[in-house]
Amino acid sequence: MERVITNVRLLDEEGLWNVGIQSGSIAAMTRQPLMGQDYLHGNGRLLTPGLVETHLHLDKALTQNRVSWEQERPKGTAYRRFQEELTAALKRSFTEDDIICRATKVCQMAVAAGTTMMRGQGEVDALLGLDAIRALLKVKERVRDYLDLQIIAFPLGNFLEEPGLLDLVREALALGADGVGGVPEIVPEEVDAYLDPLFRLAAEFGGVVDVHVDQPQDERLFSFPIMVEKARTYGLEGRVTGAHANSLWFQPPERVVPVLETMRETGVHLSCLPYGHIKERIQVPKAMGVHVSLINDNVQDPWQRGGCGDLIQIGMIYARTGAVRSDAGLREAFDMLSVEGAAALGVTDYGTKPGARADLLLFNADTIQDVISQAIGPEAVLKRGRVVAQDGRMCFGTSSR
Repeated sequence: MERVITNVRLLDEEGLWNVGIQSGSIAAMTRQPLMGQDYLHGNGRLLTPGLVETHLHLDKALTQNRVSWEQERPKGTAYRRFQEELTAALKRSFTEDDIICRATKVCQMAVAAGTTMMRGQGEVDALLGLDAIRALLKVKERVRDYLDLQIIAFPLGNFLEEPGLLDLVREALALGADGVGGVPEIVPEEVDAYLDPLFRLAAEFGGVVDVHVDQPQDERLFSFPIMVEKARTYGLEGRVTGAHANSLWFQPPERVVPVLETMRETGVHLSCLPYGHIKERIQVPKAMGVHVSLINDNVQDPWQRGGCGDLIQIGMIYARTGAVRSDAGLREAFDMLSVEGAAALGVTDYGTKPGARADLLLFNADTIQDVISQAIGPEAVLKRGRVVAQDGRMCFGTSSR
């Protein structure tokens, strides 16, 4: 073997195991000794799959110090308007190099904390044009040795009234973006008309759909039934994700539960912050078989003060705010940081099993429950079998070139 990880404990197995890695994939898992060119000694530590971030705004990250925080942010429907005005002023100072530098740094922060795959949002609008997309595509290439990165072209504004905005989304996909985003809440009376061209573009380019869904409490909003219908119409089953999903708590349960069943059938995923209405937005959908991933969303930008891209920290927040204490509940939290996210990104060669990509984490912890409840970071992060971070610090690919 090119590398052997010795004497590790696995999530669903008893005893100590040796894991052999060849050509970036797990080639063998056995309790018997393995011969290798290089050894990483586990010494009884816990080996898990890498973490998967399914929703992070890379283009705005690390800009919190460029705006004032003296004024309290408004609540409700006024929040988005306030934030978009604030962000629009900020974005006038963005350059391609600026976005590349900040986004690369956030990617490295996330990798050092255990993330091995990520989906990043890049805004497309009249102000930025395709600058953010071009920058993030360069970041994708720059970080590819330690992070698999998908890019979502996220249009801001109402392209039903600004057709040129939709043309920009098409150009972004032609440049290499992996999918399309959107904010249907901006046209609560025209959600179907808003979503249809996005789904059509994703189908045309073989991409994915990843939209911000029903964030304000507006009884007119319930985008998920329309998203299920569009997924079926355009053959995008398993390639659609809805972020935030607040309508799952403010719409009545008798309306929500049948839709969750159709979401499970069509593979419409959820990506959620663990900051409120956890039962309705996360736990009930998960219990019904819908894929749910926990996310960072924003890192040190005008929308979220603080954060460091650490998904384990997000898992701990989920466990505390949701009063999750059982072994099964904490294991489920880890799954929402890992295997559920991999499913949302369409990754099948994932996990600690022969044939899976060797994207692995080594924790100095007795159980995964300890990892989540105590927010224990990984001692080592491996990407395709290569150690890329140790003890919370990148040890590979940190050049800013």
